[in-house]
Amino acid sequence: MHNTPARALAVYPPSWLACVLILAAHGLMTWWFPARLLMQILLVGLDIVFFVLWCVLALKSRSFRKFFENIPYRANLRSLGSVLPGCAAEFREPARECIELIEGITDEFADQASLFEIGTLLANLLDLAKANRGLTSRLHEFGTDEQQTRMQRLHSRQIATIGNSLETLKAFSGNLTLIAADSAQAGEAVQKLKYANEGMREVMQEFEHEDENL
Repeated sequence: MHNTPARALAVYPPSWLACVLILAAHGLMTWWFPARLLMQILLVGLDIVFFVLWCVLALKSRSFRKFFENIPYRANLRSLGSVLPGCAAEFREPARECIELIEGITDEFADQASLFEIGTLLANLLDLAKANRGLTSRLHEFGTDEQQTRMQRLHSRQIATIGNSLETLKAFSGNLTLIAADSAQAGEAVQKLKYANEGMREVMQEFEHEDENL
């Protein structure tokens, strides 16, 4: 959804303002000058020129680039909001804390390498939440003693992983100023985020493997 600049531009709020201003100017010019066909054609041509000019300027702006880059991030946040209510409470609460920390970091921090890993962590968190929701439902519905034991082990792994991710984000959030000022600290922080992402992916792979045999 909105995965191209053109589609993103259509939902970019300043674009709506630009369209309103262009239409308002068109209406004013139509009222001010006689409604001759040649004048109307000229006004439509000017509307198109101004709209294209706006699109070019918007696409080059830092504000639009940030808006476009954050589209997957916002989509994942919305999806998490719908998934988390079905997760276990011991997963749901640290996951919500992770979301709050991620929102704070992305609002205050600009390092691209770190933000990339934060975005990846959010996507992994969504996948892990979906897995936990499914596993939580199955734990309460069916399974032999052996299956219940295996599901409980997977469930505990998911809880531990979200806890580790939360601690990583807390450490990162608490040192934003130092990370921004020290490239060595920034590199170390990015590496820790990578470890957190690797841990989440390992748990997901384990879940997918076990899920085939449950």
